[in-house]
Amino acid sequence: MCRSWPFSAPSSPSSSEMHVPSVALRFGLIMEAYFRGSTHHMKVLMKQAEALSKLNALSDFVKVSSQKTTKPQTKELMHLYMRQDTYLEALSPCSPHWTPARCWQKSGEPQA
Repeated sequence: MCRSWPFSAPSSPSSSEMHVPSVALRFGLIMEAYFRGSTHHMKVLMKQAEALSKLNALSDFVKVSSQKTTKPQTKELMHLYMRQDTYLEALSPCSPHWTPARCWQKSGEPQA
């Protein structure tokens, strides 16, 4: 007879359960223990969070700019914004073989 492991692996709580303090605390402790043991994954997730933050800021900038300028001007401003070193670094993938700068010509148009 096959016995299952006496302890079940913790599954991630559903969004409806996260408002329960004991579930949120337990899940937080599990995540903390995981990240203490997996620093590489933590660095990858932090890079993703930084990229998401930059994209949200860019989205807000484009929304405001589109109300004040024409579409081509907004597009050019967006490309200038994305050429900043902080954006190039945050939006570049972990692979050294690809960089966002290689995707844009000097005119700001995507390469064909």
